[in-house]
Amino acid sequence: MSAERLRGLVIGAVVVAAIALGMSFVALKRPFTTAGEAQVLVRKISGLLLERERILSELVCESDANTQQDCLEFYLVQIRKDGAALHASQRRGLSRLAANQVAMLALAEAYEPMAKREEYASGLNELREYVLAWNERWNALFEVFMAGGNLPPGHSPFPTTFADALLAERAGLE
Repeated sequence: MSAERLRGLVIGAVVVAAIALGMSFVALKRPFTTAGEAQVLVRKISGLLLERERILSELVCESDANTQQDCLEFYLVQIRKDGAALHASQRRGLSRLAANQVAMLALAEAYEPMAKREEYASGLNELREYVLAWNERWNALFEVFMAGGNLPPGHSPFPTTFADALLAERAGLE
């Protein structure tokens, strides 16, 4: 084998190795996470939990104690009774609540690989199911309103297991 050909093979091997190394860095989106990054994520998620409670306290969700309506069902009853225009502020509040819950889920999923406790994963699964079901009902609300139907069943309370797991994670990071 000539020296020229050997040199070409070595250069080719180096190029292939460099490409493989570059691709592995791209595949590892977050090669290292610091404790500071984890704390920031947990603080942001905690802040979104507090904001969620504030939004819920601002929403007018008064309903008969016997009906066990959630805010979406109550809003549907109100817009049927008075029209959607009179309840625009409540619609904005429900939209803010939907955005808040989606942001919380996105950050919670981003934090999952850094979680220190096993109960965080189960709490996250419950949060995911809750947010997806709630948003499905919210997105269907105006179709249901126009058709004169009722919202699909599926109202469940916010998963406290996620909030508890998040508190445990926060305590472990501080």
